[in-house]
Amino acid sequence: MAQTITATEVLDRGIGVADIAAAAVAATDAEITFKNTGSEILFVVNADAGAREATLVAIPDFYGRGGGGDNDEVISVPADGIGMFPLMNVAMFGSTVTVNLDATANTSLALFRLRKVA
Repeated sequence: MAQTITATEVLDRGIGVADIAAAAVAATDAEITFKNTGSEILFVVNADAGAREATLVAIPDFYGRGGGGDNDEVISVPADGIGMFPLMNVAMFGSTVTVNLDATANTSLALFRLRKVA
């Protein structure tokens, strides 16, 4: 069963300091899901000696285009490094996002939601 994570911090208009280490939760499953409003930023923290790969899974759009791996976004997170998936379009990635990890050992995730201020 997929591991579900929630946004741990809300940053006003992206102004402020995001404490990634404090917000990070250990990956316990290779499939991660979370609610997506289009205002989330996901950090993948790799504390391992080897690189990690994370895949943001795309869904078919309104016309059935994409999905099936065609529009997935893949990042390689270096050893002792941090990778980031920026704001994720709901039309492309859905209101529930899936991220697949190639390994979970020494891997954690921090999800931030940016608050829209008028």
